[in-house]
Amino acid sequence: MVKFENFAIYKPDFKSTEENEPAYRPDILYARDKNGRDWYACQADFSPDTLKVMYDENGIIVCISKDVTAIFPPGFSVAEVAISETPPEACNDMTWVYRDGRVIKRTYSSAEKRKMLQGEKERRIARVNQVTQTLNSKLLLGMATDEEKAKLRVWMDYVNEIEKISDDADPEKIVWPEPKIKPS
Repeated sequence: MVKFENFAIYKPDFKSTEENEPAYRPDILYARDKNGRDWYACQADFSPDTLKVMYDENGIIVCISKDVTAIFPPGFSVAEVAISETPPEACNDMTWVYRDGRVIKRTYSSAEKRKMLQGEKERRIARVNQVTQTLNSKLLLGMATDEEKAKLRVWMDYVNEIEKISDDADPEKIVWPEPKIKPS
């Protein structure tokens, strides 16, 4: 199994002669690994019956493909893994890592879990804000009906439930509250 690390964009130093025209083409991007090997040359070393994984400096997989030509790796590394040794559910969703020649489920640090949790809370509250924007405007202008005030109250109760979730909770184990009202 092959592995090429830390690709970066570069401009090849082609010597243009009439025999090898066209020489350098500015419309083509070129990348080479940390050892100076060109990506297009590296592709020949990969087996057609393996998976190719492109991953970042932390091993987080950003692309999995059987077709090496579907990958362009500047800023990343690429390794080959056996299909039979790769979990069938492994995908490009950034929840998998390449480590010690294998594809494994990603384990999140406490800081990453807090960030995920905070992001989910913010997404849910932003959705409520979208839904309740008109109701809030009507309330501020004294134009809200009793029914609209009641709807707004239900939405705000939902926001309070979200805000009560501890920032130290494991986002993978949280049972998120559901709104008791549907957006209209």
